[in-house]
Amino acid sequence: MTSSDETAATPSNADSGRASAELHGRAPDLGPFRSELIARFPAKDELLRQAVESRRKTRAKRVTAVLLVCAAAAGTVYLNPVYRSETLTTQATAPRTWQLADGTRLSLDADSAITVQWRIRSRELALTRGAAAFDVGQSPRPFTVTAHDVTIHDIGTLFGVRTGDTRDSATRVSVEHGEVRVASGDQSATLQRNQGVVVLNGNVGPVSSVDGASEIAWKDGRLQFDGTPLSVAVAQIQRYYPQRIVLKDPGVAQLRLSGQYDIADVESLLRALPSILPVAVSRQNDGAYVIASRR
Repeated sequence: MTSSDETAATPSNADSGRASAELHGRAPDLGPFRSELIARFPAKDELLRQAVESRRKTRAKRVTAVLLVCAAAAGTVYLNPVYRSETLTTQATAPRTWQLADGTRLSLDADSAITVQWRIRSRELALTRGAAAFDVGQSPRPFTVTAHDVTIHDIGTLFGVRTGDTRDSATRVSVEHGEVRVASGDQSATLQRNQGVVVLNGNVGPVSSVDGASEIAWKDGRLQFDGTPLSVAVAQIQRYYPQRIVLKDPGVAQLRLSGQYDIADVESLLRALPSILPVAVSRQNDGAYVIASRR
């Protein structure tokens, strides 16, 4: 046998050590493999350190996620965004009533328009023309109505608002029961049961006594007058009649009208005026009515 064969057949020291250890029942000497084993199988302390670090990172990620969710929620509440908006309108001669999602009963007079915005923290309505009555549903969210530059803050109320088409129109607010705060610019007034106020060009007028129910009787399909000047009564009747109603002379305008009348049949009221007041009423070919002093 050659020398090279002898070398190949001769076991290495490590192999001899393992064989001897196995022969005598002792644990093998792993010294030559220690570095490799440590790399592949970390020590107990290292394993514990890695576990603690992994747990800490996981906890930090969870805390960060919770903080982000809380911050997003807080930001949403603070900004008070609109999550639903709708515009409601009525035809030229007919009032209408809606039941809103929060339980509020909203009535619009003829030829009126309002925008309703539902926000996270509030309920905001904007009356752009005509008249509206509100029987406000209970909710922790504030209920606010604007009419051009006038803002009405509800405090659990049945109240009415009437305004014109432009910002320089007068806005009238009346309360049947409950309480509201009316504000325009730096001026404000608080109204309670059977009180009203007129706001014009940013000026909040004096609080006056009114018949709150009569002010918004239109929502129930009624016109209600109590010693009302005929000029004022005719202006209200005109809302529900498509043709002109003309007062022919100033003396007629100052006559006083009382009573309750049906909005759906204002022509019957116009025809009946001569039996109520000293006036003559004539209907023109185009459907217009002319009211003159009786001679």
